[in-house]
Amino acid sequence: KKHDDHDDHDDHEGHAHGEHDPHAWLSPQIAKVWLNVIAAKLSEVDPDNAAKYFLNANSARNNVDSLVSEVNSILDPMRDKKFVVFHDAYQYFENRFGIKVLGALTVNPDVLPGAGQLSEIREVIEHEKVNCLFSEPQFNPAIIKSIAKDTKIKTGVLDPLGATLDKGKNMYSELLQSMY
Repeated sequence: KKHDDHDDHDDHEGHAHGEHDPHAWLSPQIAKVWLNVIAAKLSEVDPDNAAKYFLNANSARNNVDSLVSEVNSILDPMRDKKFVVFHDAYQYFENRFGIKVLGALTVNPDVLPGAGQLSEIREVIEHEKVNCLFSEPQFNPAIIKSIAKDTKIKTGVLDPLGATLDKGKNMYSELLQSMY
């Protein structure tokens, strides 16, 4: 499925995009807004530490700005590469960092692509000279392996949930850094 514009599939079986896209954490701009909201909510519950919450939020915003610069510089040599992903989960990241994803095997990861869609993806991979096909650790990679074998395309793994990352204060940075 081509992704020249993402407006053609705003809602797919509970997997909505647009203002309710469930993958909003992949946008550093949105993450920075959330930092203020979290600090405000924590301050309501624990007013004695409100100043600390807002200081931490400010520090985290600065860290996000630095992270965006780092990710941009690392992605510079990859901006002209073409990718296909397992499911349509990367719009916020794509838009912020200027990465072009040509297609997704599925919009809803609970519904595997049919034979027709797989055939279309194979055609896109071959016609567009796609560089890499990305799977996700939460889903069975059999389809990815089959397509890779048929098309001799490189494969990789992207984890938009950060499920394999250590939980802690550096998790968000590690999540965005793992997206390339």
